[in-house]
Amino acid sequence: MNKRLLGVIKNGGVAAVPTDTVYGLIGLPRKDVIERIYRMKKRPSHKPLVLFVDSIETVKRLSLKSMDDDFADKIEVFWPGALTIILPVEKDVYREVQSESGKIGFRIPKDNTLLELLRKTGPLVSTSCNISDEKALNNAEDVKKVFNKAVDFIVEGRTENRASTVIEKVNSVFIVHRKGQLPFINLHFHGIPVKLKENIPMNIVFVCTGNSERSPIAEFVMKHLVKEFADRISIISRGTAVYPGVSYSQQAVSILRQMGINASVKLSKQLRREDVEWADLILCAERAHCSFVNSILSNGKCYTIGDEDIPDPIGQGPETHAMIVELIIHYLKVKWLKILKELIIP
Repeated sequence: MNKRLLGVIKNGGVAAVPTDTVYGLIGLPRKDVIERIYRMKKRPSHKPLVLFVDSIETVKRLSLKSMDDDFADKIEVFWPGALTIILPVEKDVYREVQSESGKIGFRIPKDNTLLELLRKTGPLVSTSCNISDEKALNNAEDVKKVFNKAVDFIVEGRTENRASTVIEKVNSVFIVHRKGQLPFINLHFHGIPVKLKENIPMNIVFVCTGNSERSPIAEFVMKHLVKEFADRISIISRGTAVYPGVSYSQQAVSILRQMGINASVKLSKQLRREDVEWADLILCAERAHCSFVNSILSNGKCYTIGDEDIPDPIGQGPETHAMIVELIIHYLKVKWLKILKELIIP
């Protein structure tokens, strides 16, 4: 246990600490401490701070029965971790941290030092260590440049470079307010009913080997299927082993056009790390492609398009191509279109 950190916090100070997401500013949930943090960050007063807690039991106790046993069991997979959950609370629970609607954003950080600290201090307010609307900081050197004289203590370290995912309970669903380190698609597949806030787009990447046959087919088919809410979704396709100068298959494009699906020949593109970071959902033709994606960046948002690998039709005739197109259409219609509607449509 960092005794100096504990002393600073117990005496009403503000500390800058590395967390499992980005550097954070932490302190007791007192009015004077909270007001000081707002001044330091130049943060608008209508944006509440997050409450760090040490356990799900603490959240259940504070959150107005909105954390029932079933939801607690599901959320155990993600807590401690990079997930902030905004829940309704009783009027007298940490009023200085509540939003105007009577809610608090709770997070259990996946950091042993912070969890040990929380067990000794109780819940602490937290926010990213940065000037409001500027880039979050992820190392002690940058923190010192920005906040050296403003904070009482800086814990040395280095963090990830992405904030937590933020969801809010609204009636029976959870609205995604911010995409973050935890892919929100994981919440869906663990039985937590999430929906994207209307101004947040859904980004999808389809992946095959050469980005000439299967992933372009899936790209064009999915764009066709989601026309009614196309403004909410961005879709691209990439390959794991793309040869320079190769283009989408003319044969595949022709079959799609004959089916009334808008398709065109473009240059094939290699999958890059920035594509993986950009994506909310990555759908691969084969399991091997998922392995390749995870070798670039380990993530929890990569799945196969179908229940089994989709065969590569390269070098095959029109009948094989037509069969692959129908197979991809089937999986996208039966499985993935339904999921996208659940995530996007109010």
